[in-house]
Amino acid sequence: LAIALEPAPPVPASSLVGAGLRLSSSKSEALHFEMSRPKIDLKGKRTVEVYYESLCPECRDFMTKELAYLSGRLSNYDVDWKLVPCGLESISPDGASCQHGPAECQANQIAACAIHLAGGGMQSIPFLNCFESKLGLMSPGSAAQLCHASPE
Repeated sequence: LAIALEPAPPVPASSLVGAGLRLSSSKSEALHFEMSRPKIDLKGKRTVEVYYESLCPECRDFMTKELAYLSGRLSNYDVDWKLVPCGLESISPDGASCQHGPAECQANQIAACAIHLAGGGMQSIPFLNCFESKLGLMSPGSAAQLCHASPE
């Protein structure tokens, strides 16, 4: 899981603190979001990039517990969202393989398609929240059908 607030480069997962979220601003300052509702003061247009992998327990926790909260906190600012279900994929002549198995590759493809069809970013967050929360309980295809019909 890597998250960046552009124009700074992505922040590696190792810099995430507990259940909080660390974002870099253009002034090389760090904004730390936790449920304590810290003051947010962003100037100018920003892009929040979230790189995650489906079926990763830490990514799932972020996508289902913190992403909606963070997007709500930033909704009054000029922020574009870039959500990238990338995973740790390797490509060979036999096809692609993902760190958490074939279901992760399928889930990443479904999430990428949903983000594209929703027009990107913020519009896809309700579906992704539902989808990620269902992945531990059912196949990616079943989760997608359920969440497309009625995102929670």
